[in-house]
Amino acid sequence: MRNGFLRVAACAPHVKVADVDYNISRIIEKLDGLVKQKTELAVFPEMSLTGYTCADLFHNFMLIDAAAAALARLVDYSRKVRVIDFVVGLPVRVDGAMYNCAALVQQGEVSLVAKSYIPNYN
Repeated sequence: MRNGFLRVAACAPHVKVADVDYNISRIIEKLDGLVKQKTELAVFPEMSLTGYTCADLFHNFMLIDAAAAALARLVDYSRKVRVIDFVVGLPVRVDGAMYNCAALVQQGEVSLVAKSYIPNYN
C-alpha cells in the first residue's frame, strides 16, 4: 500500500474449458505483467482455473486434481514473487462434496472460501 492506496486489478484472461494447464499459464502470464505494474492485488474470475461451464466434468477426479495441482503451482509462484496477492476460482472436493471456491493466495499461503449463494437456474 502506497500513500494509503492499494493498486488492484480485475483480470479476465482467456480461459479454455477444462484445460487447466492453458488457464494457469494465462493467469501466470497476467500476474507477471501485473507485478511489473506494481499491482498489489489481482482478482480473477470464478472458476478461472477450470472454466465455469465444465458441467459433468466437475465430477471428474482428473479435472479436480488438476485444479488442485494448479493451485499448488500458484502458491509456489507467490512464494517467489512475494509482491502481489491474488484470488482465483476453482472447484474443491471435501468429504465427497463439491464446492465452488475462491482461493486467496498470499506469499505462499492460501485461504479458501466456498460460494455461499448458488444460483438456481431451474
